[in-house]
Amino acid sequence: MPSFEPREEQPSAEAAAASEAAMDSHSPQQPLTSVTDTPRNDREELAAMLLELQANRGILGGMTSWYGLFVFTGGDVPTAQWSLTAITSYLEHPLATDCLLTSEIQRYRQLIQTLGALGQPGARPRTLRCRHEMGQRFRQAATDIRDLTDTLESSVMKALEQLPSRSE
Repeated sequence: MPSFEPREEQPSAEAAAASEAAMDSHSPQQPLTSVTDTPRNDREELAAMLLELQANRGILGGMTSWYGLFVFTGGDVPTAQWSLTAITSYLEHPLATDCLLTSEIQRYRQLIQTLGALGQPGARPRTLRCRHEMGQRFRQAATDIRDLTDTLESSVMKALEQLPSRSE
């Protein structure tokens, strides 16, 4: 099975540092439990969310290619592990900023879960019609995720710009 881990992109030094501090390994959807036991650093939290959105964009690209083949050839239903740690953390403790709408973040998480629900590892739809229907549902959710990712990345960048710098 091909790997759909995100491609090695060069994140900013701030985003890379934040990802190490704020994200654990690529975890699939986790229940909403407390993931922060240390004092919050809003800048690191937002940078981790930005890195997570970029990583999930790479995973979505791989899944899109895999679903294109799956619809015609069959086999196992394409699945991937999405990173939602920073998204979940933000939903638990939203920042006091007008840039990020919790409803958009919840919608993003819901769409990722929709893609995960399309197939379980090892599941094999028997008919071409079934695979086409799954492919259509995937394409619709993927389009929505791409649009929402663009919006969220822009909002996170705006929120990062509005935060006071560390020297202030």
